[in-house]
Amino acid sequence: MVDQNEAYTFQKRGIYYFSKRVPSDLRELYKVSRLTYSLKTKCPKLAKTKVRHAIHKLELYWNKVRMDKELPCSQFLISTTNNQSNDLSIKFTEAARLYLESIGKNKGVTFYNSVQRATRYIISSIGDKNLSSYTRANANSFRDYLLKRELAESSITRILAIVKATFTLLTMRMV
Repeated sequence: MVDQNEAYTFQKRGIYYFSKRVPSDLRELYKVSRLTYSLKTKCPKLAKTKVRHAIHKLELYWNKVRMDKELPCSQFLISTTNNQSNDLSIKFTEAARLYLESIGKNKGVTFYNSVQRATRYIISSIGDKNLSSYTRANANSFRDYLLKRELAESSITRILAIVKATFTLLTMRMV
């Protein structure tokens, strides 16, 4: 008999099991559509702790895979299909200032602070370079830096969105 009691767990013959559906966008990475395995415990508290740890690790891993898969920092890549890399000779701090001037006019203090924070993070992790000098390795290093800071997933997404928007705005201006 199977008892369902906590999210992501079920009990079978007194032993707790972990069970979580693989997100549809990551199904090609797995042989199964649902991850299920024994937690090897009959203790509900220990099972809850193991589940919380497993969920945390899975979410971090899936987040990293999604970032690699979607290349949200692809704006760091040196383009070989166009000549924009020659036009992007300003430093990231200058690009962020221009972004704030053009987009942040009617925005609040929170917007300004978040752009400044994202700029500080990118400078402290990979340095203030010309926009054309950032590479895919820099983007991966920046992502890893944010993950090591143990920021919330939503914070990392917001920071990457700000960096991407800064690059996109400057790229569109140069075209």
